[in-house]
Amino acid sequence: MAALSLRPLAHDGQLNAGLLMLALVYGVLGLFLPPLLAGRMFRADQATGGKQVLIDDVGFVVSRGSEEVMRVPWRAMYRYQETERVYVVTGRLGWKAGLLIIPKRLLTGNSESGLTAVLLRVPFRRSGSRRTYR
Repeated sequence: MAALSLRPLAHDGQLNAGLLMLALVYGVLGLFLPPLLAGRMFRADQATGGKQVLIDDVGFVVSRGSEEVMRVPWRAMYRYQETERVYVVTGRLGWKAGLLIIPKRLLTGNSESGLTAVLLRVPFRRSGSRRTYR
């Protein structure tokens, strides 16, 4: 849109000021509005309190207090990566892409072996990336 507004009109050689202003407004909104909205949404989510995640053989459930926020079955997740410090599981639930990061420091010996057993039973693709994350 900005390129079209900067192109001089064929019959009089002047710029179209209306399209130029519209392109500038879109540019400003496109640069500043998404980070501003994401920050406000993050602060609003933090103000409502912490979330708990329950992981079992069926999938995982994200809840806040007694309210269930989201239930994700393992069949919706399709790839996992194990690093030195975390397990990362990615997938898709409808139109939403999902990412579950499980820090190993939060797992006890029994829960880590249980989670590993669940991850091995579920038909995931293990990520073939050679990158090392710390």
